[in-house]
Amino acid sequence: TTYQSACIAAQDMKEEFPDANIYVVDSLSASLGQGLLLYLAAHKKQEGLSAQELVQWVEDNKLHIDHWFTVDDL
Repeated sequence: TTYQSACIAAQDMKEEFPDANIYVVDSLSASLGQGLLLYLAAHKKQEGLSAQELVQWVEDNKLHIDHWFTVDDL
């Protein structure tokens, strides 16, 4: 999955940059839902939240994103 790939990439980066703070969050969404979380997190960053606080904010709010869609046919 994309989340697993991100975890692998984060581990690789931590090996190369051991002092770096790298966080991976499973948004449990894709496309617009994921983009909305990122957009809102960027606003929270402007409000002064730290990286750890942003991760916690996303974790606390990711289940409040609903996905509605339709398909032309099955």
